[in-house]
Amino acid sequence: MRPSEEKTEGVRGLATGPGHNSLGYNYTRIEQRVTLEGDFAGRRLTFSADVMAFAPETGRLEIRISGEIAAQGEPHSGDGEWERLEVSAALPGRFAHAPVDVVLSHYDSPRAMCFFDDARLDVDG
Repeated sequence: MRPSEEKTEGVRGLATGPGHNSLGYNYTRIEQRVTLEGDFAGRRLTFSADVMAFAPETGRLEIRISGEIAAQGEPHSGDGEWERLEVSAALPGRFAHAPVDVVLSHYDSPRAMCFFDDARLDVDG
């Protein structure tokens, strides 16, 4: 991921790992945990990235809150062109320092190439 113009505060680490699900998909996920300090209850997170993929449904973005998928964006079209993908999720009304993970998901890896660039996390307001 290329850093945003303003660095996100509270970044704790970056993790990557391969997987295989029950539908037969191989995937690689790149997850970054972000600690939100302050009153963010009820506010909306938007995670976006430029994505290029060469097969349908190989590139997708997710937001996880406390380890659970809060939102999963629409996949890349697979046309081999750069597309700006985006996914949004509202933080719970009683949100208090729960871990938030932003996830770049590459499905059908390593057979279908997928690129991610300029990933950003924004909080409304």
